[in-house]
Amino acid sequence: MDCIADDFTGATDLANAPVQQGMRTVKTIGVPADDVVVDDVGAVMVARKSRNIPVKDAVSRSLEALDWLRVRKAGQIVFEYCSTFDSSDPGNIGPVADALRISALRIGPQIDPVVPRYSTIGGPPLALA
Repeated sequence: MDCIADDFTGATDLANAPVQQGMRTVKTIGVPADDVVVDDVGAVMVARKSRNIPVKDAVSRSLEALDWLRVRKAGQIVFEYCSTFDSSDPGNIGPVADALRISALRIGPQIDPVVPRYSTIGGPPLALA
């Protein structure tokens, strides 16, 4: 399981699940540089600062993370976002979720929405299987 989170706190929150199962987990701030090796890791949480920036930038940064995780051959990708509020007037959660879903439909992997609330800190994730 890998994750694109809309902020540092969300990535930290979601990282708890694989860690509690004994999985080696890495959390990054942004997309890692090409020389960062995470091949021997069970889960990667990519924290983006995307909730309170312009929609276009939030979508672009999230798709960049998705592309990086695809290269990593991620089996399941989860989009973690804050469910309690959207930090920008036009809202970023919906446009980012739509862009990730559309990209997954075109290129793969298949998208599977996750509805139940999972939280130790943040809100419910949207899974891109």
